[in-house]
Amino acid sequence: MSPLLLLLVDLPRVLFLTHSAGFRHEVLPVAEHQLAVAGEGRFAVDATEDCGTVTEDNLRRYRAVAFFTTGELPLSGAQRDGLLGFVRGGGGFVGIHSATDTFYEWPDYGEMLGGTFDGHPWHERVGVKVEDPSHPSTEHLGEAFEITDEIYQFKDWDRDRVHVLLSLDPESVDLSKPAVHREDRDFPLAWCRPYGEGRVFYAALGHREEVWGDPRFLRHVAGGVLWAMGQEAKPEEKGFLPLFNGKDFSGWKFQSSEEGAELAKTFSAKDGTIVCTGNPAGYLYTDKSHREFTLRFDWRYARPVDLEDESKFPGNSGYLLWIAEHKVWPRSLEVQGMNRDAAGIIPIASRDETEFTEDKAARERVRKPVGEWNSMEIAAKGGRVEVRLNGTLISTVTKHPFREGAIGFQSEGAEIHWRNIRIREE
Repeated sequence: MSPLLLLLVDLPRVLFLTHSAGFRHEVLPVAEHQLAVAGEGRFAVDATEDCGTVTEDNLRRYRAVAFFTTGELPLSGAQRDGLLGFVRGGGGFVGIHSATDTFYEWPDYGEMLGGTFDGHPWHERVGVKVEDPSHPSTEHLGEAFEITDEIYQFKDWDRDRVHVLLSLDPESVDLSKPAVHREDRDFPLAWCRPYGEGRVFYAALGHREEVWGDPRFLRHVAGGVLWAMGQEAKPEEKGFLPLFNGKDFSGWKFQSSEEGAELAKTFSAKDGTIVCTGNPAGYLYTDKSHREFTLRFDWRYARPVDLEDESKFPGNSGYLLWIAEHKVWPRSLEVQGMNRDAAGIIPIASRDETEFTEDKAARERVRKPVGEWNSMEIAAKGGRVEVRLNGTLISTVTKHPFREGAIGFQSEGAEIHWRNIRIREE
């Protein structure tokens, strides 16, 4: 099986239906693209307006279904039963914005989702209260925030039947408007609930294009999708943010070791993974500086090398920490990844004087062969750098001259893949 097919198998998939049988939101194309970006290598998105994809057989390919829909969708009775059965049987359902403005004539859908659209009294900047700051969709939002969007109210909705995550601050809006129907002043903006063996998550925001460009909202939706799929972050992943968006190199820059070399041929983004051919040599680095951090990612070499032919460079890669100067090869601390034994050696080195220790026995024991994914963690705090390979400490740096700079991924001669690149600033 090819590396790309292996990757597609690895990622859980979401079917994102954007069919409009009623009002059509102009933001839908943006939402389709941004939901894929929000997945950040953790889930893949198949966006479609074709209601024919919602069948019992097709849904077996997915971990969750997301609706950004309106009106009475043309789903047959068998399709409706298939959707409810998918969620009851352990699948995830994610409703976004106008998903509550869907299927007024199918009560079972509204019961599953937890509420039905009852107008939008406000389209303005509002205050939002975070009712559960521990949920994967809200843990980054603090106690409250402000946002400009179209604000829904709901009927056939009961706080006791769902778990409210976000709600409108009623003090931030005019409650005297005739369109306001809820006398209890309770206006949820996100909730979740179990449904059989499955999970349902609903996000009421998302009408405006700039909301879909807001990192807070993207992380909110991504956290909701992951929760619905049962893939929410483990405690040890708390606080980590993606460093690579899985789609393109926004936020990154290139540097080649060969004048005029086109590094677009060396580094490419494919389905959440950076694929690097290593030829021509060069490095990819963040356009933002970092000080103290923990960096995590998965990596693998795509193929072994021919060590008998000395004319072929066996290949190496490196992880550049605190890049101080962007030269042909940068001045930085480097965690070196060699492919000389066709499996990847990970000592730590520097372009300046350093002191480090290396546990070769542990490295040999835990590293995986060519083609298999390894997990890497580089923790840099208080001047100390620790390198872990597949959970095992293999190297420590205690003396070096670097404290701040960009982070880079370098390759020369080896075909290497990286994915799930994330960082937590310490």
